[in-house]
Amino acid sequence: MPTMRAVPFAARNPGDPARVSTIYVTGHRNPDMASIAAAIGYAELKQRLNPDDTYVPVRLGVVNTQTDWA
Repeated sequence: MPTMRAVPFAARNPGDPARVSTIYVTGHRNPDMASIAAAIGYAELKQRLNPDDTYVPVRLGVVNTQTDWA
């Protein structure tokens, strides 16, 4: 019986249909200005480092009053 070996996600071929191509980058559950800015910045960095994937910054939850004002 052949043995099965797990392949790390990063080691998969870019053309592999099992590869996830959209990754959502989030901050924490109670988003403030810092967590939203961090998600945007990190998504941009990852997009530049891994252009085969799509990184989408998103927020979790409702923004607080201060962040909504900005």
